[in-house]
Amino acid sequence: MMHLRILSLSAALSVVLTSAAPTAVAQKYLLGASASGSSGIEGGGPLGTVAQTRTRVRLGGDVRVDESPEDAVLVGLDAEIAASSGIGADLRYGRILSDRFLVNVGVLGIVAPYSLYGAVGAIEYRIPLSKRVQITLSPEGDFFFLGSDLPDGTIIWQVRFNGGLRADL
Repeated sequence: MMHLRILSLSAALSVVLTSAAPTAVAQKYLLGASASGSSGIEGGGPLGTVAQTRTRVRLGGDVRVDESPEDAVLVGLDAEIAASSGIGADLRYGRILSDRFLVNVGVLGIVAPYSLYGAVGAIEYRIPLSKRVQITLSPEGDFFFLGSDLPDGTIIWQVRFNGGLRADL
């Protein structure tokens, strides 16, 4: 009889404890969108010449998780619009250093009409316009080492300056 009472109390206590447990809250995704334009200089082509880069327009997005908001994944659609045209994309990892600075590195590819593939890195400075919108200014370095638009045995480097807008969604 004593064992039955202990068993009943244990069962009742288990029901109370499990029903009183707080529900788990899922991760929240923090999203952003951006638009920017860039130009600069490039080198490494035939005879080591230095020239102006193709002007590039980038429409991008970023995603972060509220549990680790300083880490971001950035994706962009890139269109080269001046000197000649091209279209491509980039994928980057970004690290937010402060409320104004973000560092990012990743891969970049121009896929049409000719191809160029390489690495990209940038340091972005954000100037707040409002709580959710910022002006972005960024020096960027691109290094292309594969593709049909690359002269044989040459790495093309680019130093660009980006300017644009970013908004938290």
